[in-house]
Amino acid sequence: VKDDADFMDLEDELKNLQPDFLIGSSKGYSAARRFGIPLVRVFFPIHDRIGGQRILHIGYRGAQRLFDQIVNTLLSQKQEDSTTGYSYL
Repeated sequence: VKDDADFMDLEDELKNLQPDFLIGSSKGYSAARRFGIPLVRVFFPIHDRIGGQRILHIGYRGAQRLFDQIVNTLLSQKQEDSTTGYSYL
């Protein structure tokens, strides 16, 4: 989270921080792709996924869904980086 920043400022931060994943809207896709970082899409707009407007973000169910989405994103990246591909983790 960075105050008073645009996508250019955030990309400068990505070079220094090297995060494991990004959380944001579909607008973060190009930066995530450039840096090879998985993107968890949770904020408006989500225009490159079907059903993005119906994603639950609040309450216990929303928090549980977000946790699942983050963990599955990290597992997916681990599988992509693996030389064996799909495997039980």
